[in-house]
Amino acid sequence: MNSTVSLLYILNDILDYSKIEAGKLELENVIFDLRKIVEQVSQLFSSKIQEKKLDLIVRYPPDVPNSFIGDPVRIRQIISNLLSNAVKFTEQGYVMVDVGFESIQEDSVTLCLNVKDTGIGISEEQQKTVFRRNLPKRIAPRLVNLVERV
Repeated sequence: MNSTVSLLYILNDILDYSKIEAGKLELENVIFDLRKIVEQVSQLFSSKIQEKKLDLIVRYPPDVPNSFIGDPVRIRQIISNLLSNAVKFTEQGYVMVDVGFESIQEDSVTLCLNVKDTGIGISEEQQKTVFRRNLPKRIAPRLVNLVERV
């Protein structure tokens, strides 16, 4: 990922965090293709992953729907933040983006999107500190419930 794109993500995170804190973040409610977003975000990190000689695994089973209604910019942001941290803290092995669903109804889906890695990991106590200090991880939980199935 080049430095211009990285800087843009950081600036967007800061602006979004300010809007969230002020209660002024307006979310889009448009149709988007989640599979395409997952593939695009994964591609953004491919050069860094190759540079570190990691394997990138993207798992998006065929039974998971592609089309959803929600805020694709925020979904992209969440996936990017999680993937960025996984790549940053993984020195060998793999990084995996795994999309699935916990439940599927006629008009709604509960998605489960995981970014897994073979990185160093952190203790539960350290996780509390990271979540308090790490801006992307503070933004992501507030944006997670934005998606509806088309």
